[in-house]
Amino acid sequence: MIVHLVGPPASGKTTFARWFLDKHPFWQYIAIDEIRNYYAKTLKNCRSTEIEKIVFDKLLIRLNLATDSILETTGTIWRLKDTWNLVNQKSIYTIKFTDTTQNLLIRAKNRVREVVYPYNIKDEEVIEEENNIFVPANLIVRNSTTANKEIYSQIEWYILKSRIILDKCVTHVKE
Repeated sequence: MIVHLVGPPASGKTTFARWFLDKHPFWQYIAIDEIRNYYAKTLKNCRSTEIEKIVFDKLLIRLNLATDSILETTGTIWRLKDTWNLVNQKSIYTIKFTDTTQNLLIRAKNRVREVVYPYNIKDEEVIEEENNIFVPANLIVRNSTTANKEIYSQIEWYILKSRIILDKCVTHVKE
């Protein structure tokens, strides 16, 4: 199963992923920004389009190798369409994290992120646009508080319940 966490910067995707992975260490964490930063540092002479191709190839490999994954993305939802078509028989459960633009901007100012050229776009420049993008999601979470364990426990319950249901559906399709 792939749990796809999507939403604007500072919406709580990474905080939730860390909380969930502490409780479920057998799940693999995949953050497209981390893959992007790694290859942007390593392949300094490549154009961003070349790096993006490598990033999505590596993403696909990691998604296909893992049994259960938490995939965190910002601003790449439209580009994942081709990737989803290539993922081997995995159920995908999408959770959109959101909040008011004002709260997101406040949280973004209070955090430190390393973003490597050519991806050095500031969070503040994309928050409003990303927050207003329609994302077909199984669950939408308005994360107006920080590290709310009650909300996280409810999200965890939806994920694990859906994993059982979706795995049965995928198994039935294979037969």
